[in-house]
Parts: sequence; C-alpha cells; structure tokens
Amino acid sequence: MTKEKEQMMALRDEQWQWDDSQAVESTEQTLYSDVENDLMLATGAADAREAVHMFTGRPRLSEANREETVQLQFKAPRSMADYVDSQRKLAGLHNKSEYLRMLVERDMRSHGQQLQSA
Repeated sequence: MTKEKEQMMALRDEQWQWDDSQAVESTEQTLYSDVENDLMLATGAADAREAVHMFTGRPRLSEANREETVQLQFKAPRSMADYVDSQRKLAGLHNKSEYLRMLVERDMRSHGQQLQSA
C-alpha cells in the first residue's frame, strides 16, 4: 500500500463521526439476540446453536449440510502422508481431512459432479 493511499484512508477515518440519533438502547436480551443473529449470518447456520457449534467445533462438511457423512480411511506411504500434511499447511487448512475433502470436491466439480443433499 502506498503512503498516499494510507494517508487517504487515515483522512477518511478522521472524518467519521458517531451519530447519536442512530443509537438505540439495548438490553441484555437484545444483545444476546443480536449476537446470535450475527453468528447465524456469518456461518449461514439455520439456528444459533448450530452457528456456535460451527465456530467452536467442526464446520459443516457440505454446503447442503443435510447429506449423511461416512468415514473414509486408507493407508498410504509415509512420504504421501508427509506431502498431504505439508500441502494442507500451505493451503492454510487445519487438518489433513480438510485438505483431502477439498481435493475430492475439486475433482468432483471437474467431472461435473456435486455433493448431494439428503
């Protein structure tokens, strides 16, 4: 980012002012409700419990989120496992399963296939 662009952004920030006429009073209940709605919006979850689970636990495996999941398991040479682990780190993924799912989904799309919803 150039110095000029940084200065322009800083100027815009300095010009922002709080508008008290837009403020609304909140209660503990409305704050909880707002947070739940924001979580559901951010995750695309159908309810607050699912949204919290997605943020604190395992994310949905498919966009449809209704398809039955099964466990796949296979043995591979150490060099392959090491490669998968290094690639998942480069991709910024949390574990090997995420990386392998990404590869399979990419392959499915390249063959015109989609995950099915139940």
